[in-house]
Amino acid sequence: MVHAYAGRADGEAPPRADVERALADAAITTAVIADPARHWYYVLVPPGTAAGWTVRGIECLGRNHFLGVPAPHRVDPPGSYWLLTAPDSNSTLCDPGAVHGLIRAQRTAAEMG
Repeated sequence: MVHAYAGRADGEAPPRADVERALADAAITTAVIADPARHWYYVLVPPGTAAGWTVRGIECLGRNHFLGVPAPHRVDPPGSYWLLTAPDSNSTLCDPGAVHGLIRAQRTAAEMG
């Protein structure tokens, strides 16, 4: 979904700058982990977000889930890395509303073709 939002509907990974720009356009500017092996992105949101998460098709990890988090200085592959700055407190986690906005925008664009 992030790749499509960044302009690559063919499933290929867009350039990193395009992904960063797409996330910034959605007001997501920090706390994003990239997993290049799976082509997944983990957007870290405040604790408790999963309890009210209702977005179909997008999993929000909560209690009883574990996520390997790269060291704050890992900002490049190989392996998982911080695509956007590692958070240093709850105040630097992503706003769940911004994540919802990105999902809605991408789904709307996909529906319109």
